[in-house]
Amino acid sequence: MTTEQSSPAIDPDRRETLRRLALSHDTVAEAEPFWISRDRGWIPAIAVVPKSFASAVEIRNFLRANDPGTEPPQVIGLLGALPRDEAGEVHPDMLPELVAGLDPSQLSEYLPPETEAEAVVCELIGTITGAVWVSPLDDFIDLGGTSIDTVQLSARIHERYGVTLALEEIFEASTPRAISRLIEAARSR
Repeated sequence: MTTEQSSPAIDPDRRETLRRLALSHDTVAEAEPFWISRDRGWIPAIAVVPKSFASAVEIRNFLRANDPGTEPPQVIGLLGALPRDEAGEVHPDMLPELVAGLDPSQLSEYLPPETEAEAVVCELIGTITGAVWVSPLDDFIDLGGTSIDTVQLSARIHERYGVTLALEEIFEASTPRAISRLIEAARSR
């Protein structure tokens, strides 16, 4: 029999620091930090209510780049509203379930690279786009990648691995994981 453990408590000062940092992003109207359980344990997360269109990947990278703490949120969930009681108080205990049910387009989770090629592509994309924390499942365009950046990425992949990927292939693949698979497939030919 397994017992469900409750999430660790977030230090009130840390909660306020993360909340203020998230609110300093120009697309964030409300934010609430919380912990979420994953296979790798409890990880820091934050639920964000955007003012208008927002990229969870871009917000995650903004928090990573500007967070004075040692453990920035690894999961960002974009919600229409934070769960509140009748008195208007936020219910952070409801956030893990709400975030778990989000459409992937409303969610960004940092996952470590699984292969050497994924790690290299994450690093290359970060260098090219200026993103500080690239996950294998991040979308190149969400990280600010442009057509000129795609040309640079293709050239750097060629320098590193000696393979040529068409710009269309990179755009269609769009994530470091999918791009690394293209590299591995091209190298095995």
